[in-house]
Amino acid sequence: WQRIEVGPDDLSDSFSFQVSHTVNGTVYYSHGSKQEPGILEQVAGNEEIVFQWGGFTLSTTSDIDGNFSVILPVDAVVDATVEVLMGVDGFFSNGTRFTVAQDMDDVSLTAVPGAMTSGTVGLNRPGNTYTDSFKDWKPVYVVASNFDGITDGVWRENVGSDGHFDLILPLGNWTFVLDPG
Repeated sequence: WQRIEVGPDDLSDSFSFQVSHTVNGTVYYSHGSKQEPGILEQVAGNEEIVFQWGGFTLSTTSDIDGNFSVILPVDAVVDATVEVLMGVDGFFSNGTRFTVAQDMDDVSLTAVPGAMTSGTVGLNRPGNTYTDSFKDWKPVYVVASNFDGITDGVWRENVGSDGHFDLILPLGNWTFVLDPG
């Protein structure tokens, strides 16, 4: 798992392969929070799970029974997140952070009630939205981290060329920082 830039010049280099592992898991959703034992969980089928680590992003979709499988590099610290819109029930979301290992257990993601979180990135002063109309504009990412123990997952979302971003986050207290990519 390495990015290699190939240009018009000849390339002579050595590369080593990194061992990968198939990570399996299941996506659930629950009307309670992670701290409320006894709340019934139901499988969440056909939902996208996003995996992010070391500048890489990979996604997969759970099957109808909520199960998923993805190949990830061993020893990578991965943030896995799921955001679910459930008709009249509203928004559900959750994430987890794990280290990929050959002998790891299946990953369970239980999406809990959440909220749509929208924001705008500004430059130097309020109302000066960071858009692609700025000279030398480069895309940035917003990184959301929960600091009250609801989840240990970290969300990293591209900020649009219009300076806006949208995330579905579990209810709780969050910090947001910008990452240049």
